[in-house]
Amino acid sequence: MPFGFGSAIFAFSAVALGAVPIIIHLLNRRRFKVVPWAAMEFLLSSHKKNYRRIRLEQLILLALRVLAMLLLGLALARPYLEASGLAGTLGMSQRYVVLIVDRSFSMGHTIGGKTAFERATTAAERVLESLKPGDKMSLIAMTDTAEVIIRQPTIEYATAGRSELMRLTLSDAGTNIPAALRTAVELLDAEPTMNREVVLITDCRRGAWQLGEGQARAEMLQITAELNKKARATTIIDVGHEQIDNLAITSLLPDKKLVSVGPPAVLAASVQNFGDTDASAEVTFLLDGFKQSTQQVPVAAGDTATVSLSHVFRDALTHTIEARLAGDNLAADDRRYLAVQIVESLRVLLVDGEPGNLPADSETFFIRTALHPTVEDATTRISFIDPTVIRESELGTANIDESDIVVLANVGGITQSIAARLEAYAADGGSVLIFLGDRLDALIYNDELHRDGQGLLPAKLGDIADSRAQPTSLAPKDFSHRLMATFKGEKAVLLSFGSVYRYFKLSVDKDATVVCPYGTGDAGIVEKPFGNGRVMMFATSADTEWTDLPKTGTFVIMMQDLARHLARDRLLLSNVTVGDTLHRALPPEQAAGGIPITPPGANEPIPVTPVTEAGRLTLNYKDTDKAGVYEVELTPPAGVDRPGRTDSFAVNVDPRESSLRRIGPQELRRALKDFKFSYIRDVPEKAAETNPDASRSSQLWRHLLYAMLAILCMETFLAQAFGRR
Repeated sequence: MPFGFGSAIFAFSAVALGAVPIIIHLLNRRRFKVVPWAAMEFLLSSHKKNYRRIRLEQLILLALRVLAMLLLGLALARPYLEASGLAGTLGMSQRYVVLIVDRSFSMGHTIGGKTAFERATTAAERVLESLKPGDKMSLIAMTDTAEVIIRQPTIEYATAGRSELMRLTLSDAGTNIPAALRTAVELLDAEPTMNREVVLITDCRRGAWQLGEGQARAEMLQITAELNKKARATTIIDVGHEQIDNLAITSLLPDKKLVSVGPPAVLAASVQNFGDTDASAEVTFLLDGFKQSTQQVPVAAGDTATVSLSHVFRDALTHTIEARLAGDNLAADDRRYLAVQIVESLRVLLVDGEPGNLPADSETFFIRTALHPTVEDATTRISFIDPTVIRESELGTANIDESDIVVLANVGGITQSIAARLEAYAADGGSVLIFLGDRLDALIYNDELHRDGQGLLPAKLGDIADSRAQPTSLAPKDFSHRLMATFKGEKAVLLSFGSVYRYFKLSVDKDATVVCPYGTGDAGIVEKPFGNGRVMMFATSADTEWTDLPKTGTFVIMMQDLARHLARDRLLLSNVTVGDTLHRALPPEQAAGGIPITPPGANEPIPVTPVTEAGRLTLNYKDTDKAGVYEVELTPPAGVDRPGRTDSFAVNVDPRESSLRRIGPQELRRALKDFKFSYIRDVPEKAAETNPDASRSSQLWRHLLYAMLAILCMETFLAQAFGRR
């Protein structure tokens, strides 16, 4: 029916209240007796002349009093108009509800055999049950991103809404409430004429609200301010558990970023206790799926404990390690994975800008010798570093992604495409070491490699300083950098043995660091981060044309330390967080077609087509909603003498989501003072409880009270006016 009452009992009271003025009027009429009195006959004759007017005035006042009492009774009965009635016809009563359901991995917290996510879907069902014919809804699945499941407002909430709700599954991703609310605000603009509401169903984790100081808090305040303007009502349904005890493995790392064949590697797992009570953790290590050891470790409340596994790798392959906790009430963070690419050597690509007629005359001779010294018979290997020399002309086609470090030694032929390849290589975690010299053009370097501070170079090249009349040398003022730490104290004198005769004057970028200046005060060695990698530049040459440093033992020490400092962190791209893109630069001869990727738990691989970026063939895979090991099969094309290989990626949960500490409505209101919201604890038992004030299409009781007050004011005014006559 188009019209109804929130309370039928009070609807009957309206009739009773309306009868009160009539009863009083009738009682007042029966209170007087008619007594004949000759002296009043004259007055009675005058009264009869005004009888009709007085009678009409009394009936008007009686009608107003009756109407006021009826309106009071109706207001107490909380009447409403359904959308199919007059309110729906006028377009003023329909609801548009944006429903946000949290499916982050903390919603997998289980108490009493039921997860918070299961309680959330039940609560979402209650919200859908509260909708009436003509109402509309949209659906957002919330993790650390806001996935809009139903974008276009639909009135098919009974079918489309429930169908999509049933398809939602628990994710291994984190939570980002500000992002979800921002998306909800954008969706509200689709229905500006309806009663717009937002319903957020979550476990109310404190960390998910991002209420810290700075930009995140300012952003949250801005979002809630916009929500207040656009939404008629915002409701938070809290389905989280009060019990917050949780153990989680928050990290799993080797003791060095480059794990090689032969030396033992120590793999350390950190176990954090996010609860308020001390606990004991049982950690099991698995290597390539095979159990290695199980260890027991106590973990105090709020503290972290470390357990480790030592292992010697015998082959240069990619291996996966898993640390596993004995199960607790939140299973998603009880496992952590690590993908490690074992290497035989640290691969350094030396790009020679001036090869020379003899090996000793080449620009890279001293670097190669310092990185890979040999004994007299030249057969015994005494260095883990494996340098490979190519000519400048080969740089455009060389597979630089297989190298841990790329060294440019007096390279003049820098083109835009080569600069783009080097930038992509550094952004993926590679390191670039640059030596200057007389063959390069400072203008080209500044245009292609510096690009006003946006490119690889950590400094802009200026004029060449000629100090042959008075040679200078490296003169560190700060020994905190790894390259300089070796020369701290008495060893600092070793740096003065290498005289410098010519060098480029550098204008150092703001985000760069001067590792070591010259005695003149000019920058001698400069470094800056670039993407996941880093770039280091010497202001002078790598050979002896501009400096004597390469001929000294100091240079050997520096190059050995530099190689370890700049060594590519191969763990960065192989170990990511849920939701991140799996990225891999592929060999140029990689077979065409889709590359098979097998997600965790999948029976069949998924073919992914590589793309070309900055002149490189790259693999990008975005569907990392589940934690675990993702395997990639790399097969060379026919005729290429290279074996196929299997690469692995480890995808882990965000450890910040493991903290189950909650935030209540009072604290939330204190933190977001102007945020207007209703709070419901646990799953509503009835559909109407999701939002009592908005569960009907149009509430009329406020309007009835306003009308009653207006009528009472009118009655008072008329009573005074009639009494003066």
